Amino acid sequence: MKVVIARALRGLMYPCVLFILLAAGSYQSAHSAESPPAVKIRLESTVDVAKEVKAIEKMKIDPSRVQQLVTDKSKQPPYVSGRFKTTLHVEEDADGLLLHIAFQNVSDQEQHLSFSSGQMFDIIVRNEQGDEVYRWSEDKAFIAVLIDKSLDKGEALQFTEAWNMKDREGNQLPKGRYTVTAQMMARLKTDQVNQRINPEELVDHQIWEIR
Repeated sequence: MKVVIARALRGLMYPCVLFILLAAGSYQSAHSAESPPAVKIRLESTVDVAKEVKAIEKMKIDPSRVQQLVTDKSKQPPYVSGRFKTTLHVEEDADGLLLHIAFQNVSDQEQHLSFSSGQMFDIIVRNEQGDEVYRWSEDKAFIAVLIDKSLDKGEALQFTEAWNMKDREGNQLPKGRYTVTAQMMARLKTDQVNQRINPEELVDHQIWEIR
Protein backbone atom coordinates (compact mmCIF):
# COMPACT_ATOMS: atom_id res chain seq x y z
CA MET A 1 0.00 0.00 0.00
CA LYS A 2 2.78 2.39 0.98
CA VAL A 3 4.65 1.61 -2.21
CA VAL A 4 1.60 2.41 -4.31
CA ILE A 5 1.06 5.78 -2.56
CA ALA A 6 4.73 6.76 -2.98
CA ARG A 7 4.62 5.94 -6.66
CA ALA A 8 1.43 7.98 -7.05
CA LEU A 9 2.99 11.02 -5.34
CA ARG A 10 6.13 10.69 -7.45
CA GLY A 11 4.00 10.63 -10.58
CA LEU A 12 2.28 13.85 -9.53
CA MET A 13 5.56 15.57 -8.57
CA TYR A 14 7.16 15.47 -12.01
CA PRO A 15 4.32 17.29 -13.82
CA CYS A 16 4.23 19.96 -11.08
CA VAL A 17 7.96 20.61 -11.31
CA LEU A 18 7.77 20.70 -15.10
CA PHE A 19 4.89 23.17 -14.94
CA ILE A 20 6.78 25.44 -12.56
CA LEU A 21 9.91 25.44 -14.76
CA LEU A 22 7.92 26.19 -17.90
CA ALA A 23 6.04 29.00 -16.19
CA ALA A 24 9.28 30.56 -14.87
CA GLY A 25 10.89 30.36 -18.31
CA SER A 26 7.92 31.99 -19.96
CA TYR A 27 7.93 34.86 -17.38
CA GLN A 28 11.65 35.49 -17.85
CA SER A 29 11.38 35.45 -21.64
CA ALA A 30 8.44 37.79 -21.61
CA HIS A 31 10.18 40.38 -19.35
CA SER A 32 13.58 40.08 -21.00
CA ALA A 33 12.00 40.79 -24.35
CA GLU A 34 10.62 44.04 -23.04
CA SER A 35 13.28 46.76 -23.47
CA PRO A 36 13.22 49.83 -21.22
CA PRO A 37 11.72 52.89 -22.80
CA ALA A 38 14.30 54.90 -24.70
CA VAL A 39 15.28 58.19 -23.07
CA LYS A 40 15.54 60.89 -25.64
CA ILE A 41 17.85 63.81 -24.79
CA ARG A 42 17.48 66.96 -26.76
CA LEU A 43 20.12 69.60 -26.35
CA GLU A 44 18.96 73.03 -27.24
CA SER A 45 21.27 76.04 -27.30
CA THR A 46 20.05 78.94 -25.19
CA VAL A 47 22.59 81.29 -26.76
CA ASP A 48 21.56 83.51 -29.61
CA VAL A 49 24.77 83.38 -31.66
CA ALA A 50 23.85 86.27 -33.93
CA LYS A 51 23.02 88.45 -30.95
CA GLU A 52 26.30 87.62 -29.22
CA VAL A 53 28.30 88.43 -32.35
CA LYS A 54 26.63 91.83 -32.60
CA ALA A 55 27.41 92.48 -28.93
CA ILE A 56 31.09 91.65 -29.49
CA GLU A 57 31.21 93.91 -32.52
CA LYS A 58 29.83 96.77 -30.44
CA MET A 59 32.73 96.27 -28.00
CA LYS A 60 35.25 97.24 -30.65
CA ILE A 61 36.75 100.61 -29.80
CA ASP A 62 36.70 103.31 -32.40
CA PRO A 63 40.35 104.31 -33.14
CA SER A 64 39.35 107.96 -33.22
CA ARG A 65 37.90 107.60 -29.72
CA VAL A 66 41.14 106.04 -28.48
CA GLN A 67 43.11 108.97 -29.91
CA GLN A 68 40.71 111.39 -28.24
CA LEU A 69 41.17 109.69 -24.87
CA VAL A 70 44.95 109.82 -25.21
CA THR A 71 44.81 113.48 -26.20
CA ASP A 72 42.53 114.36 -23.31
CA LYS A 73 44.83 112.56 -20.86
CA SER A 74 47.90 114.34 -22.22
CA LYS A 75 46.21 117.67 -21.59
CA GLN A 76 45.84 116.88 -17.90
CA PRO A 77 48.76 118.09 -15.78
CA PRO A 78 50.65 115.03 -14.50
CA TYR A 79 51.68 116.96 -11.39
CA VAL A 80 51.25 120.25 -9.60
CA SER A 81 53.93 122.91 -9.68
CA GLY A 82 54.88 126.03 -7.78
CA ARG A 83 54.27 124.69 -4.29
CA PHE A 84 57.67 123.46 -3.13
CA LYS A 85 61.37 124.08 -3.50
CA THR A 86 64.24 121.79 -2.56
CA THR A 87 67.61 123.35 -1.81
CA LEU A 88 70.94 121.62 -1.26
CA HIS A 89 73.87 123.47 0.30
CA VAL A 90 77.28 121.77 0.42
CA GLU A 91 79.78 122.74 3.10
CA GLU A 92 83.28 121.35 3.55
CA ASP A 93 84.53 120.35 6.98
CA ALA A 94 87.51 118.48 8.40
CA ASP A 95 86.01 115.01 7.79
CA GLY A 96 84.45 115.60 4.40
CA LEU A 97 81.27 117.42 3.46
CA LEU A 98 78.18 118.58 5.31
CA LEU A 99 75.07 118.39 3.17
CA HIS A 100 72.26 120.74 4.19
CA ILE A 101 68.85 120.02 2.68
CA ALA A 102 65.78 122.27 2.88
CA PHE A 103 62.34 121.44 1.53
CA GLN A 104 60.25 124.60 1.61
CA ASN A 105 56.60 125.40 1.03
CA VAL A 106 56.75 128.29 -1.43
CA SER A 107 52.99 128.46 -2.05
CA ASP A 108 50.61 130.94 -0.47
CA GLN A 109 48.81 128.36 1.68
CA GLU A 110 49.45 125.45 4.01
CA GLN A 111 50.52 122.22 2.32
CA HIS A 112 50.01 118.68 3.60
CA LEU A 113 52.61 116.01 2.88
CA SER A 114 52.87 112.26 3.29
CA PHE A 115 55.93 109.99 3.45
CA SER A 116 55.56 106.24 2.86
CA SER A 117 58.26 105.39 5.42
CA GLY A 118 60.71 106.95 7.85
CA GLN A 119 62.89 107.93 4.89
CA MET A 120 62.12 111.51 4.04
CA PHE A 121 65.03 112.20 1.69
CA ASP A 122 67.99 110.62 -0.06
CA ILE A 123 71.42 111.76 -1.21
CA ILE A 124 72.98 110.41 -4.40
CA VAL A 125 76.48 111.12 -5.73
CA ARG A 126 77.50 110.47 -9.34
CA ASN A 127 80.86 110.83 -11.06
CA GLU A 128 81.53 112.65 -14.33
CA GLN A 129 80.48 109.55 -16.30
CA GLY A 130 77.10 109.54 -14.58
CA ASP A 131 77.83 106.40 -12.55
CA GLU A 132 76.35 106.30 -9.07
CA VAL A 133 79.19 106.03 -6.55
CA TYR A 134 77.33 106.75 -3.33
CA ARG A 135 73.77 106.63 -1.99
CA TRP A 136 73.07 107.78 1.54
CA SER A 137 70.14 105.39 2.17
CA GLU A 138 71.90 102.26 0.89
CA ASP A 139 73.08 100.96 4.27
CA LYS A 140 70.18 102.25 6.35
CA ALA A 141 66.89 100.81 7.56
CA PHE A 142 63.76 102.92 7.89
CA ILE A 143 60.60 102.42 9.86
CA ALA A 144 57.74 101.18 7.68
CA VAL A 145 55.02 103.60 8.70
CA LEU A 146 53.18 106.44 7.00
CA ILE A 147 54.31 109.86 8.19
CA ASP A 148 52.24 112.99 7.63
CA LYS A 149 53.68 116.49 7.73
CA SER A 150 52.13 119.91 7.28
CA LEU A 151 54.05 122.99 6.17
CA ASP A 152 52.76 126.50 6.64
CA LYS A 153 53.43 129.14 4.03
CA GLY A 154 57.21 129.67 3.86
CA GLU A 155 57.96 126.84 6.32
CA ALA A 156 60.61 124.23 5.47
CA LEU A 157 61.77 120.79 6.51
CA GLN A 158 65.52 120.84 7.11
CA PHE A 159 68.08 118.05 7.28
CA THR A 160 71.87 117.87 7.58
CA GLU A 161 74.00 114.82 6.81
CA ALA A 162 77.77 114.27 6.69
CA TRP A 163 79.57 112.52 3.82
CA ASN A 164 83.20 111.47 4.04
CA MET A 165 83.63 111.58 0.25
CA LYS A 166 84.03 107.81 0.02
CA ASP A 167 82.20 105.46 -2.34
CA ARG A 168 79.77 102.71 -1.35
CA GLU A 169 82.66 100.28 -0.78
CA GLY A 170 84.36 102.70 1.60
CA ASN A 171 87.14 103.73 -0.80
CA GLN A 172 88.26 107.32 -1.05
CA LEU A 173 86.98 108.82 -4.28
CA PRO A 174 89.59 109.90 -6.83
CA LYS A 175 89.99 113.50 -7.91
CA GLY A 176 87.29 114.80 -10.19
CA ARG A 177 83.94 116.53 -10.34
CA TYR A 178 80.94 114.90 -8.70
CA THR A 179 77.26 115.70 -8.83
CA VAL A 180 75.59 115.61 -5.43
CA THR A 181 71.80 115.26 -5.57
CA ALA A 182 69.32 115.75 -2.75
CA GLN A 183 66.00 114.04 -3.40
CA MET A 184 62.91 114.44 -1.26
CA MET A 185 60.54 111.47 -0.84
CA ALA A 186 57.45 113.59 -0.12
CA ARG A 187 54.03 113.05 -1.62
CA LEU A 188 51.19 115.50 -1.76
CA LYS A 189 48.39 114.59 0.62
CA THR A 190 45.17 115.69 -1.02
CA ASP A 191 41.64 114.49 -1.71
CA GLN A 192 42.16 114.93 -5.45
CA VAL A 193 43.22 111.81 -7.33
CA ASN A 194 46.59 111.52 -9.10
CA GLN A 195 47.98 114.84 -7.91
CA ARG A 196 51.74 114.62 -7.66
CA ILE A 197 54.44 117.07 -6.79
CA ASN A 198 56.48 118.26 -9.74
CA PRO A 199 59.60 116.03 -9.66
CA GLU A 200 61.79 119.05 -10.37
CA GLU A 201 60.64 120.55 -7.07
CA LEU A 202 61.74 117.44 -5.17
CA VAL A 203 65.44 117.57 -6.12
CA ASP A 204 68.42 119.88 -6.14
CA HIS A 205 71.93 119.31 -7.51
CA GLN A 206 75.33 120.67 -6.61
CA ILE A 207 78.69 120.06 -8.29
CA TRP A 208 81.61 119.35 -5.99
CA GLU A 209 85.19 118.90 -7.11
CA ILE A 210 87.64 116.72 -5.24
CA ARG A 211 91.17 118.03 -5.75
